[in-house]
Amino acid sequence: MKKIKTFLFSFLALIILLFVVFLLVQPAVPVFSAPSGFYNESFALSIDTKDRNVTVHYTLDGSIPTLDSPVYTSPIMIKDRSEDPNTISMISTISYRYSEPKVNLFKITTIRARSFNNITKAPSPIVTHSYLVHPGMASRYSLPIISLVVDPHDFFDQETGIYVTGESPDVVAGDNDHYYFWPANYHERGEDWERPVYIEYFDLEGNLLLSQNAGVRIHGVASRSYRQKSLRLYADREYEVVDRFNYPLFPNLNDINGESIDSFETFILRNSGTDFGSSFMRDVLIQRLVEHTSLDTQAIKPVVVFLNGEYWGIYYIYERYDEGYFENHYDIDPNNIIVLEEDGDFVIGVVKDQNLYTDLVGYANTHDVSDHSVYAEIQNQIDIVNFIDYQITEIFIAHRDWPKNNIKYWRVRTVSDEQNASYGQDGRWRWLLFDTDHGFIDPKINSIQYAAREDMPNDLFSALIGNSEFRELFLNRFADHLNSTFKTDRVVREIDAIAAVLEPEMQDQINRWHSSGNSMEDWHNNVNLLRSFAFNRPDIMFKDLVEYFELDGTFDLSISSDPAKGFVKVNSIEILPSTPGVETSGLFEGTYFQGVPITITASPSEGYQFSHWEGTGFDGETNPEIEILTSQDINLQPVFIPAD
Repeated sequence: MKKIKTFLFSFLALIILLFVVFLLVQPAVPVFSAPSGFYNESFALSIDTKDRNVTVHYTLDGSIPTLDSPVYTSPIMIKDRSEDPNTISMISTISYRYSEPKVNLFKITTIRARSFNNITKAPSPIVTHSYLVHPGMASRYSLPIISLVVDPHDFFDQETGIYVTGESPDVVAGDNDHYYFWPANYHERGEDWERPVYIEYFDLEGNLLLSQNAGVRIHGVASRSYRQKSLRLYADREYEVVDRFNYPLFPNLNDINGESIDSFETFILRNSGTDFGSSFMRDVLIQRLVEHTSLDTQAIKPVVVFLNGEYWGIYYIYERYDEGYFENHYDIDPNNIIVLEEDGDFVIGVVKDQNLYTDLVGYANTHDVSDHSVYAEIQNQIDIVNFIDYQITEIFIAHRDWPKNNIKYWRVRTVSDEQNASYGQDGRWRWLLFDTDHGFIDPKINSIQYAAREDMPNDLFSALIGNSEFRELFLNRFADHLNSTFKTDRVVREIDAIAAVLEPEMQDQINRWHSSGNSMEDWHNNVNLLRSFAFNRPDIMFKDLVEYFELDGTFDLSISSDPAKGFVKVNSIEILPSTPGVETSGLFEGTYFQGVPITITASPSEGYQFSHWEGTGFDGETNPEIEILTSQDINLQPVFIPAD
């Protein structure tokens, strides 16, 4: 009898244990019969779980499937939704004069499904797929496609939605506030205003490159109050088993050692910032023009975005300047980075890090920078070439929202071996280029005069131009960039290249958001304003620099050579086809400042040696490196002869 009782007790315990395990085990996730991607015609989608003890619920509007959602009982027809009426695009996303789409927008199918245990009602993880169905879908768009799927309440609910105004602005707005800054949900920040999102990224052929749960927030400052809003996406284990987006979002993006960067903690989907209503490309253009320089710039790539299946417009994928950026590019521990902005305001690091920069600026403004030892100490603390390239770029583009705003700079917090530290690890301050949408507008702005004002957050620059060595390097490097980086022909080519990428998609963008004007003609006119800036700015810039620094004027430099035998370097410009802005390796024509010495160096190719110079004032000169200090135009030719 005792054995029977023991057996019954053990059997009952086993049954209870199995029942508890049954309660705790998640149901199997639904399995879709077709992967996310492009389809030329309609098809029937089956959903299977291979488990009779579950019921599958699904949604088509992006909402989270619940027990109240439709039950899957038979295959779902996935079809071309081009003619379906607009839905979420009819919801106002601003506090002032929202404009609904001009046309019926293109739409895709997004479906979310999960299994629920029939007894315990325990849910499985959610499965999300996007189907883009249209005859000739592969040629429908000329840009890669991102499908974002969110619970509509998370974006559009008036209390909790991050994409809408929320409380009526006429109740909460101050009398003198610009409507850009009227209180609204989309101005809220931080983790409390982060929402779950599912992202799928397709190439032009419809191949699924990235699919993952993530977090999303509204991104930007004033542009948050634009109809189309920028979004910031976070990879996080709160949403996925991985905390990175493990895909090379930007082809050919390498770190400081030349290794490919193929993993990101965050990225931005940017609406072109404050250029949203104009050319839709200003910041993209400016960053592209100087990406070959010493400046930190953001990798950028245009895409078409769908939100819950509805066309949501053109966006640019951007790198974000956060801890992950410096880890990716410079292998800097996220705890060992300082990022400050404007007058030394804290961004990343610890609060006391502010003193490292403010002490430097104080030193520069209370010591005689013309003294060699003082200038040498400043050089130990900042990357001079990087700083000069940054100033030149902001001044040339006539950035109207700078230098009071949009200044960020960085360095490592601690340096283990200053003598042998690599670039980025050496503890020197370097500058970040970003948010230049207010540039390339008015070529007549005298931005050198504005940049050098002592009452600006740019007083390190205003102090350093008091040093003759810095001043000469600044002027020569500025002339180098005007003769290459910002050369009109090169800038116009870059404008044309970006416009050619955007043009096939701009009509849809205008129809959706009324951006860049209200027509393709408006957009073309806005792009032409960029070309006009490119044509007019260089001459104005030379004139402003001559006047500000009280120079005697400029002179023209012309150098011709046989590229098969060797090349010439003018200051920082190597006269080679690989140098941006250099038309040909055999001829260089540029403009330089009178009274500012420039250095020219001849470099022979393999199998040749430098013989001598020919030309204005240097006939017979045998030194391959010459210094020119002149007020007259110069024509030169290096003579290379066979070695030995």
